[in-house]
Amino acid sequence: MTPSQVDATCWLKQEGVTTGINSGGTLYGPNRIVTRDQMAGFLWSLAGEVAGPTSCGFTDAPTNVRFATGACWMKANGITTGTNAAGTQYSPTQNVTRGQMAAFLFRLASFGDAWNGGVLARGSVGQISAEGTPGTVVSVYTALGDLVDTAELDIDGGKLWRDVPPGVYRVVYLDGDGVSRAVEIVVTEMSEPLADMEHPTGPLYTGQSLKRGFNYLTTRDGTQLAVVVTFPAGPGPFPTLVEYSGYDLSNPYELAPGSSPYRLLAPQFGYALVQVQMRGTACSAGAFDYFEQLQSLDGYDAIETVAAQSWVKGGKVGTVGISYPGISQLFVGQTQPPSLAAITPVSVVPDMARGVLFPGGIYNNGFARGWAEGAVGRALPSRLQIDGSWRGGIDYAGVKITGVDRAGKSVGDPDPQCQKAQRLHGQAADLLTRIDNSQYEKPTDEYLGPQRFVGNITAPTLIVGAWQDEQTGGAWGNMIGQFSDSTYVKIMAQNGTHIEPIAPENLKATFEHLAFFVKGERPNINVVLLNILINAAIEQLLGGAETPPGGELVFTASEYDDATRYPTYSSARNAFLASPRVLVRFDNGAGPTGAAGGSLIPSETKAFTSWPCRLTKPPRSTTTSKQTAGCPPRHPRSSTVQAQRCPYQYDPTQGLDTTWTRGPGCSEWAPTPKDNNQVSCYDWEPADVGQLRRIHLGSAGVDCSDGGQRHGRPVADVGSDRHA
Repeated sequence: MTPSQVDATCWLKQEGVTTGINSGGTLYGPNRIVTRDQMAGFLWSLAGEVAGPTSCGFTDAPTNVRFATGACWMKANGITTGTNAAGTQYSPTQNVTRGQMAAFLFRLASFGDAWNGGVLARGSVGQISAEGTPGTVVSVYTALGDLVDTAELDIDGGKLWRDVPPGVYRVVYLDGDGVSRAVEIVVTEMSEPLADMEHPTGPLYTGQSLKRGFNYLTTRDGTQLAVVVTFPAGPGPFPTLVEYSGYDLSNPYELAPGSSPYRLLAPQFGYALVQVQMRGTACSAGAFDYFEQLQSLDGYDAIETVAAQSWVKGGKVGTVGISYPGISQLFVGQTQPPSLAAITPVSVVPDMARGVLFPGGIYNNGFARGWAEGAVGRALPSRLQIDGSWRGGIDYAGVKITGVDRAGKSVGDPDPQCQKAQRLHGQAADLLTRIDNSQYEKPTDEYLGPQRFVGNITAPTLIVGAWQDEQTGGAWGNMIGQFSDSTYVKIMAQNGTHIEPIAPENLKATFEHLAFFVKGERPNINVVLLNILINAAIEQLLGGAETPPGGELVFTASEYDDATRYPTYSSARNAFLASPRVLVRFDNGAGPTGAAGGSLIPSETKAFTSWPCRLTKPPRSTTTSKQTAGCPPRHPRSSTVQAQRCPYQYDPTQGLDTTWTRGPGCSEWAPTPKDNNQVSCYDWEPADVGQLRRIHLGSAGVDCSDGGQRHGRPVADVGSDRHA
């Protein structure tokens, strides 16, 4: 080859357009003929690998996913129309003529992309995005030619417009040669509720192939999400679970990412697990926003894509996760993916604003603010540093981009797709400014309250929570009554903190639920192995204890595995469905004897057939009401009480700023948190009595003039801790 050909060939390899013709990537084959399927792969890679379907009407599509995806991308963007008049033939094995190559390149140049001053523009659900060379000026026009906005692509080469009305738009820019280019895109409308949204079918899901390990999954607007697939032992197909959040779920370098125990646990219960990274975080493309509705639709697309894989048993999947990936299950569940068989949300919230950020109307500048700051940090783009490393955002992204870990050790080939994914990360929503402006309390943000939409969830649901949850709060039970009566809902409640709802008995119940609704088998639980695993994690669960107090085995066999008691699968399933829907664990941490202190087992568990207690509303003409058996009588309000309002003004200058000292060694997971000097991590020193205000709950049936009496009991003085 000539020197210029050598340079061009090296450029192709550097850009990821070709890997060569041999497995070692050492041979290019300059004198070989290029076929149409190979050309499709080349052009698609050059354009940034921006689409996912491998089936698009070509009846002779290549079997190689890379080439087939390229051919469909070319068709979708007008770069090819096929080799027959009907547009059903691509002729993948035919050689590319010079005339065809000229047509391909001309159309590709007109299409534009994030190279040579080009711009990749996409329309989405209520959004427009543009990616290209940093500093490129981009203008957006309506179909009628009205200017919507003009902006420069940021330092990472991205720009995102939110809250865009549905319609056809033109994105206009100057390419590297100063030639004006235009890309026509379509913005679709967000439906309310999301369950009524028009959803893609067919090729978007069936055309994607996921394998063991690290993958990219493509959503309806072309955004690629990073995912990690973990298989259990044995041959497939496997019952399959999905976990979805903006933490480090798609970290391919750890057996158990710090944010989730399920990569380790799910295979032990016989499940394949697909962990999906939310858009705008780590190696997932797009821009992050806090539970935006498009994020819920991404979850829908992930569920359907996973369910379409040949290794998924029955074409149905379930979901798992605690806290962030627990809450995400509610948001995705409301979209009603047809392949979603069951959900198991743990440690969740009924309302993002009033439940966590402004509980009782008081700003939680402790956990809530800290979590938001962490979310902003995780959404940062990973950028090239002076030393050649990539830093920022979720730690593993830089490692994936460079192929080198923090110790300088090679961990695999550099991932150009993860690098491209960073282009829009700098366009993440400004969560902290929204919080400071109390924006999340506005009616326009009501979509952030799960209690408002859980009635749209149809998948069988097991929800687990703790009343003293220091992160998501104890109000999660308020939304249980909002689920549809036709949806199977099981509730498990207990005292305890945020992480305790994934204690062994609750995990066992979770996998019983999944066994009957997802696996279609008895809940076979490997008690011996799981007790070994749980003991390995005991320090995190118990805040430093080496073994559970009393040394009890924390995992026990499922009663539904008892073939003597339930000789058939049907009898076991029927017994499970007939079991009480509510389990409440009392004195969690006290152990079987009630005196262990720090155990993973409660002293008593009670079962109930329904919860919460439902009261029949009285007729408007009377103050009496009918009560369900076992429920306490309602306290009738007098007209005097109803008419009065008790004013209360919050004074943030009074009382303690926080009760948590955050001293060295303090761990909120410990049964009695103490620092390295064995001093309590909490500061319970009360404010002066004169600084406290008395709250009379007039709206709850208290007469403001009754001296703080409610139903014969005094109402205590209340001081507000701003840490919440």
